[in-house]
Amino acid sequence: MKKITTTLKEPLKYLALNRGSLVLVTDTEEASYRDIGTFMAIGVDGTRVGSVSSGCIEDDIATHAEEAIVTGQTQILRYGLGSPFFDLRLPCGGGLSIVVIPNPDETVLARALHKTSDRIPATLSFDFLTGEINLVNETLLVVNASSMETFKVTLLPDQVVYVFGQGAEARSFAQLSSAAGYQVRLFTKEENIENILGVKHIRITDFDEFKFPEADPWTAICLFFHDHENEAKILSNYLGSLAALIGVQGSQKSRGTLLMELQRLGVSKTHIDKLSHKFGLIPKCRDPQTLAISVLAHVATAFDGHRVV
Repeated sequence: MKKITTTLKEPLKYLALNRGSLVLVTDTEEASYRDIGTFMAIGVDGTRVGSVSSGCIEDDIATHAEEAIVTGQTQILRYGLGSPFFDLRLPCGGGLSIVVIPNPDETVLARALHKTSDRIPATLSFDFLTGEINLVNETLLVVNASSMETFKVTLLPDQVVYVFGQGAEARSFAQLSSAAGYQVRLFTKEENIENILGVKHIRITDFDEFKFPEADPWTAICLFFHDHENEAKILSNYLGSLAALIGVQGSQKSRGTLLMELQRLGVSKTHIDKLSHKFGLIPKCRDPQTLAISVLAHVATAFDGHRVV
Protein backbone atom coordinates (compact mmCIF):
# COMPACT_ATOMS: atom_id res chain seq x y z
CA MET A 1 0.00 0.00 0.00
CA LYS A 2 1.28 3.44 -0.88
CA LYS A 3 0.47 6.83 0.54
CA ILE A 4 1.12 9.39 -2.18
CA THR A 5 1.23 13.11 -1.47
CA THR A 6 2.64 16.20 -3.16
CA THR A 7 3.05 19.91 -2.49
CA LEU A 8 4.09 20.68 -6.10
CA LYS A 9 0.91 22.03 -7.64
CA GLU A 10 2.11 24.47 -10.35
CA PRO A 11 1.17 22.11 -13.24
CA LEU A 12 -2.37 21.84 -11.85
CA LYS A 13 -2.60 25.62 -11.50
CA TYR A 14 -1.65 25.96 -15.15
CA LEU A 15 -4.21 23.40 -16.34
CA ALA A 16 -6.96 24.96 -14.22
CA LEU A 17 -6.64 27.96 -16.55
CA ASN A 18 -5.31 26.54 -19.82
CA ARG A 19 -6.00 23.63 -22.17
CA GLY A 20 -3.44 20.87 -22.30
CA SER A 21 -2.44 17.46 -20.98
CA LEU A 22 -1.71 16.41 -17.43
CA VAL A 23 1.30 14.12 -17.02
CA LEU A 24 1.49 12.00 -13.87
CA VAL A 25 4.19 9.69 -12.51
CA THR A 26 2.40 6.53 -11.36
CA ASP A 27 5.29 4.18 -10.62
CA THR A 28 9.06 4.14 -10.28
CA GLU A 29 11.51 1.24 -10.25
CA GLU A 30 14.94 1.44 -8.67
CA ALA A 31 16.56 4.89 -9.07
CA SER A 32 14.35 7.86 -9.97
CA TYR A 33 14.71 11.65 -9.95
CA ARG A 34 11.00 12.20 -9.22
CA ASP A 35 8.50 10.76 -6.75
CA ILE A 36 5.33 8.87 -7.56
CA GLY A 37 2.58 11.49 -7.74
CA THR A 38 4.73 14.10 -9.52
CA PHE A 39 2.79 16.22 -12.02
CA MET A 40 3.75 17.95 -15.25
CA ALA A 41 1.56 20.05 -17.54
CA ILE A 42 1.97 20.35 -21.31
CA GLY A 43 -0.18 23.04 -22.89
CA VAL A 44 -1.68 22.80 -26.36
CA ASP A 45 0.70 25.62 -27.32
CA GLY A 46 3.71 23.60 -26.13
CA THR A 47 4.07 25.29 -22.76
CA ARG A 48 5.63 22.98 -20.16
CA VAL A 49 5.17 23.38 -16.42
CA GLY A 50 7.10 21.03 -14.16
CA SER A 51 9.07 17.92 -15.12
CA VAL A 52 8.99 14.18 -14.51
CA SER A 53 12.67 13.45 -15.11
CA SER A 54 15.94 15.32 -15.36
CA GLY A 55 15.07 16.20 -18.96
CA CYS A 56 15.61 12.77 -20.53
CA ILE A 57 12.06 12.02 -21.70
CA GLU A 58 10.11 15.28 -21.65
CA ASP A 59 10.35 15.78 -25.44
CA ASP A 60 8.94 12.31 -26.08
CA ILE A 61 6.19 12.84 -23.52
CA ALA A 62 5.28 16.11 -25.27
CA THR A 63 4.78 14.17 -28.51
CA HIS A 64 2.44 11.74 -26.75
CA ALA A 65 0.63 14.67 -25.12
CA GLU A 66 -0.08 16.13 -28.56
CA GLU A 67 -1.45 12.77 -29.72
CA ALA A 68 -3.62 12.52 -26.59
CA ILE A 69 -5.14 15.94 -27.30
CA VAL A 70 -6.00 14.88 -30.86
CA THR A 71 -7.46 11.47 -29.94
CA GLY A 72 -8.91 12.44 -26.57
CA GLN A 73 -7.52 9.20 -25.17
CA THR A 74 -5.40 8.71 -22.05
CA GLN A 75 -1.93 7.34 -22.78
CA ILE A 76 -0.02 5.01 -20.46
CA LEU A 77 3.75 5.07 -21.02
CA ARG A 78 6.77 3.27 -19.64
CA TYR A 79 10.36 4.49 -19.78
CA GLY A 80 13.61 2.83 -18.75
CA LEU A 81 13.32 -0.63 -17.19
CA GLY A 82 10.49 -2.58 -18.82
CA SER A 83 9.98 0.00 -21.58
CA PRO A 84 9.39 -0.77 -25.28
CA PHE A 85 11.23 2.46 -26.15
CA PHE A 86 14.74 1.06 -26.52
CA ASP A 87 16.10 4.37 -27.82
CA LEU A 88 15.03 6.22 -24.66
CA ARG A 89 17.12 5.26 -21.66
CA LEU A 90 17.02 6.76 -18.20
CA PRO A 91 20.58 7.63 -17.11
CA CYS A 92 19.66 6.71 -13.54
CA GLY A 93 19.08 3.14 -14.73
CA GLY A 94 15.58 2.92 -13.29
CA GLY A 95 12.08 2.62 -14.69
CA LEU A 96 9.27 5.17 -14.83
CA SER A 97 5.55 4.74 -15.52
CA ILE A 98 3.71 7.79 -16.86
CA VAL A 99 0.07 8.55 -17.57
CA VAL A 100 -0.92 11.37 -19.94
CA ILE A 101 -4.47 12.69 -19.49
CA PRO A 102 -5.72 15.11 -22.17
CA ASN A 103 -7.87 18.09 -21.22
CA PRO A 104 -8.34 17.33 -17.51
CA ASP A 105 -11.44 18.82 -15.91
CA GLU A 106 -10.32 22.35 -14.99
CA THR A 107 -13.23 22.78 -12.58
CA VAL A 108 -12.14 19.79 -10.51
CA LEU A 109 -8.54 21.00 -10.48
CA ALA A 110 -9.62 24.49 -9.40
CA ARG A 111 -11.75 23.08 -6.58
CA ALA A 112 -8.85 20.98 -5.32
CA LEU A 113 -6.46 23.93 -5.44
CA HIS A 114 -8.97 26.14 -3.65
CA LYS A 115 -9.22 23.55 -0.91
CA THR A 116 -5.45 23.50 -0.37
CA SER A 117 -5.39 27.31 -0.30
CA ASP A 118 -7.70 26.96 2.73
CA ARG A 119 -4.97 24.76 4.31
CA ILE A 120 -6.96 21.55 3.77
CA PRO A 121 -5.49 18.54 1.89
CA ALA A 122 -7.36 17.61 -1.29
CA THR A 123 -7.35 14.11 -2.76
CA LEU A 124 -7.73 13.66 -6.51
CA SER A 125 -8.77 10.32 -7.98
CA PHE A 126 -7.65 9.50 -11.53
CA ASP A 127 -9.35 6.93 -13.77
CA PHE A 128 -6.77 5.89 -16.36
CA LEU A 129 -9.35 4.19 -18.60
CA THR A 130 -11.60 7.22 -19.04
CA GLY A 131 -9.27 10.05 -18.07
CA GLU A 132 -11.82 11.20 -15.51
CA ILE A 133 -10.57 13.11 -12.45
CA ASN A 134 -12.61 13.47 -9.28
CA LEU A 135 -12.15 15.27 -5.99
CA VAL A 136 -12.40 12.64 -3.26
CA ASN A 137 -13.84 13.44 0.16
CA GLU A 138 -10.89 12.25 2.20
CA THR A 139 -7.78 13.73 3.82
CA LEU A 140 -5.75 10.55 4.35
CA LEU A 141 -4.70 8.65 1.28
CA VAL A 142 -4.00 4.95 0.95
CA VAL A 143 -3.58 3.66 -2.59
CA ASN A 144 -3.67 0.06 -3.75
CA ALA A 145 -0.35 -0.24 -5.56
CA SER A 146 -1.63 -3.09 -7.75
CA SER A 147 -4.45 -1.04 -9.25
CA MET A 148 -3.64 0.41 -12.68
CA GLU A 149 -7.14 1.70 -13.40
CA THR A 150 -7.58 4.23 -10.61
CA PHE A 151 -4.97 6.25 -8.82
CA LYS A 152 -5.15 8.82 -6.04
CA VAL A 153 -2.87 11.67 -5.07
CA THR A 154 -3.37 13.97 -2.11
CA LEU A 155 -2.45 17.60 -2.68
CA LEU A 156 -1.02 19.18 0.46
CA PRO A 157 -1.19 22.86 1.44
CA ASP A 158 1.87 24.94 0.65
CA GLN A 159 4.65 24.65 3.21
CA VAL A 160 5.03 27.83 5.25
CA VAL A 161 7.91 29.05 7.41
CA TYR A 162 7.22 31.52 10.22
CA VAL A 163 10.42 33.36 11.10
CA PHE A 164 10.44 35.28 14.37
CA GLY A 165 13.48 37.37 15.17
CA GLN A 166 15.76 40.15 14.12
CA GLY A 167 19.20 40.77 12.74
CA ALA A 168 21.23 39.15 9.99
CA GLU A 169 20.39 35.58 11.07
CA ALA A 170 16.63 36.05 10.72
CA ARG A 171 16.95 37.94 7.43
CA SER A 172 19.41 35.45 5.88
CA PHE A 173 17.23 32.50 6.81
CA ALA A 174 14.05 34.18 5.53
CA GLN A 175 15.73 35.01 2.24
CA LEU A 176 17.12 31.50 1.73
CA SER A 177 13.81 29.86 2.67
CA SER A 178 11.97 31.99 0.14
CA ALA A 179 14.52 31.15 -2.55
CA ALA A 180 13.95 27.46 -1.76
CA GLY A 181 10.28 27.86 -2.64
CA TYR A 182 8.65 28.06 0.78
CA GLN A 183 6.10 30.68 1.74
CA VAL A 184 7.84 32.84 4.34
CA ARG A 185 6.49 35.23 6.99
CA LEU A 186 9.03 37.30 8.90
CA PHE A 187 7.77 38.58 12.25
CA THR A 188 10.10 41.20 13.71
CA LYS A 189 10.32 44.26 15.96
CA GLU A 190 12.81 45.88 13.60
CA GLU A 191 11.83 49.08 11.82
CA ASN A 192 12.70 49.92 8.21
CA ILE A 193 13.71 46.36 7.45
CA GLU A 194 14.86 45.82 3.88
CA ASN A 195 12.49 44.11 1.49
CA ILE A 196 13.30 40.47 0.78
CA LEU A 197 11.89 38.99 -2.41
CA GLY A 198 9.02 36.62 -1.62
CA VAL A 199 9.02 37.36 2.12
CA LYS A 200 6.05 38.98 3.84
CA HIS A 201 7.09 41.20 6.75
CA ILE A 202 4.91 41.61 9.82
CA ARG A 203 6.13 44.11 12.40
CA ILE A 204 5.39 43.29 16.04
CA THR A 205 5.36 46.20 18.46
CA ASP A 206 3.96 44.29 21.45
CA PHE A 207 4.29 40.52 21.83
CA ASP A 208 1.68 40.49 24.60
CA GLU A 209 -0.98 42.00 22.34
CA PHE A 210 0.02 40.34 19.07
CA LYS A 211 -2.43 37.86 17.53
CA PHE A 212 -0.24 34.96 16.45
CA PRO A 213 -1.26 33.15 13.24
CA GLU A 214 -2.16 29.48 13.56
CA ALA A 215 0.26 26.71 12.64
CA ASP A 216 -0.61 23.39 10.99
CA PRO A 217 1.43 20.31 9.97
CA TRP A 218 2.76 22.22 6.95
CA THR A 219 4.21 25.05 9.04
CA ALA A 220 7.68 25.45 10.57
CA ILE A 221 8.31 27.87 13.45
CA CYS A 222 11.86 29.26 13.61
CA LEU A 223 13.11 31.77 16.18
CA PHE A 224 16.25 33.89 15.76
CA PHE A 225 16.75 36.22 18.73
CA HIS A 226 19.83 37.51 20.52
CA ASP A 227 17.73 38.80 23.40
CA HIS A 228 15.50 35.97 24.56
CA GLU A 229 12.85 37.82 26.56
CA ASN A 230 9.97 37.14 24.14
CA GLU A 231 10.76 33.57 23.11
CA ALA A 232 8.60 31.88 25.74
CA LYS A 233 5.62 34.08 24.84
CA ILE A 234 5.95 33.11 21.20
CA LEU A 235 6.51 29.42 21.84
CA SER A 236 3.59 29.16 24.27
CA ASN A 237 1.35 29.88 21.27
CA TYR A 238 2.84 27.09 19.14
CA LEU A 239 4.09 24.21 21.27
CA GLY A 240 0.57 22.81 21.43
CA SER A 241 0.17 23.01 17.65
CA LEU A 242 0.78 20.45 14.92
CA ALA A 243 3.69 22.42 13.42
CA ALA A 244 6.24 20.26 11.60
CA LEU A 245 9.16 21.93 13.39
CA ILE A 246 9.58 24.38 16.25
CA GLY A 247 13.15 25.49 16.81
CA VAL A 248 15.08 28.25 18.56
CA GLN A 249 18.54 29.71 18.02
CA GLY A 250 20.61 29.85 21.19
CA SER A 251 23.06 28.24 23.58
CA GLN A 252 22.38 25.38 25.97
CA LYS A 253 22.37 27.92 28.80
CA SER A 254 19.71 30.08 27.15
CA ARG A 255 17.71 26.94 26.34
CA GLY A 256 17.68 25.95 30.01
CA THR A 257 16.38 29.39 30.94
CA LEU A 258 13.76 29.16 28.20
CA LEU A 259 12.50 25.78 29.42
CA MET A 260 12.08 27.12 32.94
CA GLU A 261 10.17 30.13 31.62
CA LEU A 262 7.86 27.87 29.61
CA GLN A 263 7.14 25.84 32.74
CA ARG A 264 6.41 29.06 34.62
CA LEU A 265 3.90 30.01 31.93
CA GLY A 266 2.12 26.69 32.47
CA VAL A 267 3.18 24.94 29.26
CA SER A 268 2.91 21.18 29.76
CA LYS A 269 5.93 18.88 29.50
CA THR A 270 4.29 17.11 26.56
CA HIS A 271 4.09 20.38 24.68
CA ILE A 272 7.57 21.52 25.74
CA ASP A 273 8.94 18.28 24.31
CA LYS A 274 7.74 19.48 20.89
CA LEU A 275 10.58 22.03 20.95
CA SER A 276 13.38 20.62 18.82
CA HIS A 277 16.51 19.64 20.76
CA LYS A 278 18.60 20.81 17.83
CA PHE A 279 18.19 23.82 15.57
CA GLY A 280 19.88 23.05 12.28
CA LEU A 281 21.93 20.15 10.99
CA ILE A 282 25.36 21.80 11.06
CA PRO A 283 26.82 22.17 14.57
CA LYS A 284 28.27 25.44 15.87
CA CYS A 285 27.53 27.75 12.94
CA ARG A 286 29.45 31.02 13.25
CA ASP A 287 27.92 33.13 10.49
CA PRO A 288 24.35 33.93 9.36
CA GLN A 289 24.67 32.27 5.95
CA THR A 290 25.87 28.92 7.28
CA LEU A 291 23.23 28.99 10.01
CA ALA A 292 20.55 29.69 7.41
CA ILE A 293 21.66 26.70 5.33
CA SER A 294 21.79 24.51 8.43
CA VAL A 295 18.30 25.44 9.63
CA LEU A 296 16.79 25.27 6.15
CA ALA A 297 18.06 21.69 5.82
CA HIS A 298 16.44 20.94 9.19
CA VAL A 299 13.14 22.46 8.02
CA ALA A 300 13.20 20.46 4.77
CA THR A 301 13.88 17.29 6.73
CA ALA A 302 10.97 17.99 9.08
CA PHE A 303 8.58 18.73 6.22
CA ASP A 304 9.62 15.43 4.67
CA GLY A 305 8.36 13.67 7.77
CA HIS A 306 11.63 12.96 9.54
CA ARG A 307 12.44 13.97 13.09
CA VAL A 308 15.97 15.17 13.86
CA VAL A 309 17.07 14.27 17.40
